[in-house]
Formats: sequence, structure tokens, C-alpha cells
Amino acid sequence: MLLPVNIFVSCLLLTRQVLSDTSCQGQADILLIVDESGSIGSDNFDQVLDFLADFSGKFSVGKDFIHFSELTFSDKSTVVFDFNKYQTNDTLKKAILSTSYNGGSTNTGEALNKARTFAFTSANGARSGVPKLALVLTDGQSNDRSYTVQEAGLLKNSGVIVVAIGVGSQTDDIELKAIATSPSYVYNVKNFQGLDNIIYNVSNTVCRVQTEAAFNVSSLLCFGRKDGDYPPCSSECADGFYYSCVNEVAFKRQCKSNIYVDVNKQSLEAKMVFEPALTSCQPTSQACPRSNLTPSITPTVAPVQSCQGKADILLIVDESGSIGLANFNQVLSFLADFSTKFAVGKDTIHFSGLKFSDASTVVFDFNKYLTNDTLKKAILSTSYNGGSTSTGEALNKARTFAFTSANGARSDVPKLALVLTDGQSNDSKYLLL
Repeated sequence: MLLPVNIFVSCLLLTRQVLSDTSCQGQADILLIVDESGSIGSDNFDQVLDFLADFSGKFSVGKDFIHFSELTFSDKSTVVFDFNKYQTNDTLKKAILSTSYNGGSTNTGEALNKARTFAFTSANGARSGVPKLALVLTDGQSNDRSYTVQEAGLLKNSGVIVVAIGVGSQTDDIELKAIATSPSYVYNVKNFQGLDNIIYNVSNTVCRVQTEAAFNVSSLLCFGRKDGDYPPCSSECADGFYYSCVNEVAFKRQCKSNIYVDVNKQSLEAKMVFEPALTSCQPTSQACPRSNLTPSITPTVAPVQSCQGKADILLIVDESGSIGLANFNQVLSFLADFSTKFAVGKDTIHFSGLKFSDASTVVFDFNKYLTNDTLKKAILSTSYNGGSTSTGEALNKARTFAFTSANGARSDVPKLALVLTDGQSNDSKYLLL
């Protein structure tokens, strides 16, 4: 009789504690817009770079994940590196810390213009279809407030979400609020030493905004509804939804869990003020215009893995005869789905597969599959042979070979094993050696 499958995963519960602190994942292009004017000084500029390097470490940087670009400004604006240049957390951090300081005036408007007209374009490596965010850090009022406010509006209207940080007593709070997408996206600190005190709040805000913005941001139209306006507390709320507009995009919002759903493209334009997500139906004066169109709903949320960082995870899978081919295929489906909960990549999480019956066989090493899609396909294509249950031999091979450099294991990352079996081993004494 086939025994119940026992899945020993308790050690995996430690993963979040031992992995690196890259706590925000998904997809986004984040531009660092950094004031290097003369009032800052070289020593304080180094503190700014330390803050930005630590800030970048809160995000999972990678080819298919989050990209960063940097733009410095004083008299003029300079792109330090594009979105494609650094696609690991380590190389990005080093690049930020090596940014040179030049001094000069505070031409913030010019920086925002360059962000819109160049930095957030394909020429600078910006991607279409992913959220775009800018973090502006400055220590003083710009040379020309009206120009800065004008360029900030154009940047935000292009679909970029802006967070602003002001350092010291010379900043202009009105200007900072005009730069940021929302007043809640403005942070002020008394001095450069105070930047360390806000790093978690700023990174959490950017992460939350990036996650909420994981919709089709390329569409800038607000769409009508057949029966009139988009009241925020309409009859749709009975089903858990209401309609609203964000940056000229119409959304059907889920009242309870703040899920944003994009509405299909139509031709009715309207400019609306950004509204923070509501956790329940609440009255508001914002409403989209009337139309004879009935929108259809198409979710476009970017894929997100729930566990990131660095680790080598070995799947040790029983393929003994008592399992049978049909049940083995169910095991493979489980493991394939399990693997998708992790951010697999060259500089993040690696998997290796080892199956066992009479003997143990490494199916693929830690370096073989470095994307979630290729890994999932490899797991699902694992062959089944049958035989006895030599679990001790499998654990021996895991120690003496699978978790060594010969199998692609890395020396400086956590190592975890997931053992899946349907029965008692051939020699339980061997397991205790």
C-alpha cells in the first residue's frame, strides 16, 4: 500500500531569516535622481551614496526583476549608468558608491526634464510594461521653482511615480510636494546623518508603490462606463469592487485587498488626481466622465516570487517502486510549483535535483537552470525508474557531492535540502550515522 507522502520542509522555514535583505521583488525601473550641488559638499555626498547603496540593497536586482539607473545634477544633469548596466545587487552597490562629486548649482528642473526625455526611454535601457519610479534627493531649493514644478508635472503625467527626499533646512517643502506624486511620498530629514533613520520607511514606500503599480502603465487613458460615472462606492462594491482613475488610467479596484485591475483601452480621455488605495468603500469627489462604453477587465500584474535572496536548494526525491509513475508525476508537479515561489537567477536562488531508489542520481546541478521557467520544465521532465528506498545513500550523495563545487554549489550562500519520500528507508541505521 502506498504510504502517505511525508514532506520534510521545516528547515526551509528558516530561509527568510538567513537570506540577504533584498526584501522587495517583482519588476520595476527605478531612477535615482541625486543632487550634487556645491552646498552638499564631498563628505555629505558620500553619506548620500551610502544611503542610496543601502537603499538599493532592499530590492531584488536582476535581469528579469528590478533595474536601477542613476542621474546626478547640479548646473547640468548627467546619467551615471543606465538601467541595463548593473543587474546584480553587488555590482549596483559598488557603482553607486563610486559616483563622483562635482558641485555646482541646483538645477532640479533640468534633472526632471532629462529623466522624462532620456532616462526613462529605451535609449537608457528603460523597459516598456514595467512600473517606473524616481527617487529624488536634494538638499535645497531649485534654481527655478516654476520650471521645476512644470517638469515634475510632465514627468508624473508620463506615468512615472516620484518619491522626494529633502535634507536640511534649505529645502522647499512646497517644491518637494510638487515634485512627488503624493504628499505622503515626501520625506524630510534635518541633516545627512538622518538619512539612515528613514531608509526602511523610504524603501518600504517605494516597494509598496512598485507593487501597486504592477499594471499596464503604458496606457494613459481614463475610460468611461456604460451607466455613467465611476463612483468610488457604486453598486460594484457589493461584489467587492469600485471604479476610479489613477494617472489618467481607469481601474476597477477591489475594495478589501487593494488589487488594481487595468481596464481595456478605449478613446475617452480625462485627467484625474491620484487617489491612494482605499481599504473599504469611502465617499470621494473624484469621478471619471460618462461614456457609452462598457470596459472589459484584463489583469496585467507582473509576476512576483515570494522568496528571494541567495541560497542553494537541493530537491532530494524518492522514485522507489512503491510510488508508481502517476504519483511520481504528482510529486514533480508539486516540486515544480514549489520552485516558482523562489526568485531563481544567477545571483539569487539556485536549485539542484537528486532522485533516489536503489541508487542516487543527480538530475541537474545548481548551475544548470537559472530561470524559473527553465527550472520548472526540467523538474517536470524528470524520468521515473522505480526500485527500493535507499534514503541513506541519497543523503550521503547530497553531502559528498551535491553540495560541493563539482555540482555547482556556492561556498558563501545558505544550503538547504528538501527530502520527499513515501516510505521507510532500506537501512534506518545508515540515516543515523
